[in-house]
Amino acid sequence: MKKYLFIALAIGLFSCQQETENPTETPGENNTINNKELNDLKAENLDLKHQIAVKDSMYNYYAAYMNDIRTNLDLIQGKQKNLFDKTANPEMLSATDPNIVEDIQELGKLLNDNQAKIAKLKAEIKNNNTQMNAFEEMIISLSEEVEMKNMEIYQLQQEMENMDAAFGELFEAFKEKSETLESTTNELNTAFFAYGTKKELIENNVITTEGGFIGIGKNKELADDFNQDYFTEVNIMDLSEISLGFDKVELITTHPSGSYAFKGDDQITKLVINDPKTFWSVSKYLVMVVK
Repeated sequence: MKKYLFIALAIGLFSCQQETENPTETPGENNTINNKELNDLKAENLDLKHQIAVKDSMYNYYAAYMNDIRTNLDLIQGKQKNLFDKTANPEMLSATDPNIVEDIQELGKLLNDNQAKIAKLKAEIKNNNTQMNAFEEMIISLSEEVEMKNMEIYQLQQEMENMDAAFGELFEAFKEKSETLESTTNELNTAFFAYGTKKELIENNVITTEGGFIGIGKNKELADDFNQDYFTEVNIMDLSEISLGFDKVELITTHPSGSYAFKGDDQITKLVINDPKTFWSVSKYLVMVVK
């Protein structure tokens, strides 16, 4: 009997001691505070990752365009030298020479392509809220190089036209043709992508509360309330991957399996587009929900 009484007293004293140490604690109160703080930190962390991933994607996008422009300038330099060498020997100049015609035709395409890409970069930088001062300076410098090269080609055109008026007609004809071709090609190769948390995408009028993409209606036309400004415009031939950095990524729009793959171990670090033509064949819009 004494043994049981001693055990009961011990349990009672232990209970009193616990109540004294936590006299005003409400069950679950600390857990609630900790969970709220933890959720806030997770939200801030996700937002930061999102900003970093967006900046990385834009860096890659801008870098690809700038590399293309640099490549074009090198090709233009080569065509320019070929034509310049021939102007030094007028007897070699002929507006019907297939090699000269081809060089002039290629020059028109390359010059127009550079102009279009510079215009695109300037527009993207202007509309992008992310601070990219280094890229802005590089684009300004590259734009000046393009303009200088355009002036050199114009002077070459004038020189050749003075020797034979037919060259002027060739330059103008191929310039107009390449402008039309460039416009059509750009339209066919233009696509758009956007990603964010479900809350962000709903608030920015990209998906519905049920998670569906509201950009395309039943008639395959853009919905009136569709937020086009939330998307990044890209050339599908230049975009091979999109930097991410999230635990989970879900595609909302339809893209054939096998045309893309997610990369990363602990996190999904990027979306790699293996087959651009197939990937964008169903939809020219890519929407991803990230967590």
